[in-house]
Amino acid sequence: MNEKTQQFVETMKKNAANLQAPDYYGEFGETLDKPSHQPDVERTPPRTLKPLLDDTVVIDVQESGSEKVKGAVSVNPKNYDWLIGQKQENHYVVVDNQPGESRAEVVAQHMISRNFPFVTILEGGISAWKDAGFATEAR
Repeated sequence: MNEKTQQFVETMKKNAANLQAPDYYGEFGETLDKPSHQPDVERTPPRTLKPLLDDTVVIDVQESGSEKVKGAVSVNPKNYDWLIGQKQENHYVVVDNQPGESRAEVVAQHMISRNFPFVTILEGGISAWKDAGFATEAR
């Protein structure tokens, strides 16, 4: 395993370790609310992601924009029906075009809370991908 692949795997392991327990039980066995804190989702730089694309599902959550990472799946970030049938053991990278990747953060946290442990965000979004000179396609 090369260094970039190892870094990616380590990032995925960090996210998996941040998964919240499904339920918390009180003194008498009652179910308590989960803590409201959501873990930060790790970022993956474009140059780390590029060689791993064949083994990664790229989820495009841009609300606008004319380009996406080549091969990415465009989804509506406000509707999570697209998660039905997705394999939890796959590696996912969420891509946004917003500064700070805020939409990507929400989607990635939602996926992690639904027991998709191998989720990261493309650092810098589609802009960083294009700046690195990597292939895009029409949305």
